[in-house]
Amino acid sequence: MRTYKEPEPRSHASWCNDLGLVCKGKGCYTNQVLTYDEFCFLPDTILVKAKEAPLYGFWRKYGDVYGEPRTVKEWLEDLTLQIVEPLTEQDKQDCHLFLGYDEFWIWSSGKIAL
Repeated sequence: MRTYKEPEPRSHASWCNDLGLVCKGKGCYTNQVLTYDEFCFLPDTILVKAKEAPLYGFWRKYGDVYGEPRTVKEWLEDLTLQIVEPLTEQDKQDCHLFLGYDEFWIWSSGKIAL
């Protein structure tokens, strides 16, 4: 149960714009109106944070620490983890990937120091 009211459903393009994300993949061009969760976990898509936007991070205003998708860099900071050196070019690019909690742990397998 969330401790805050989710933003109103909107189109995929509106979510990307309002959250400052860029979408890559097959599901990016849907005109369907989506809830926040539907947008964040749309199959066959990759979301990358590209800019600061007013809606990005709304969940943190209400005390969420672990539940909502965020960038790899933010997950690393929030969980006080570090990428095992050496940092590859792909790892540097991946720091802007917007991932859910489970997706983050899959991505981080073998890449972080516990």
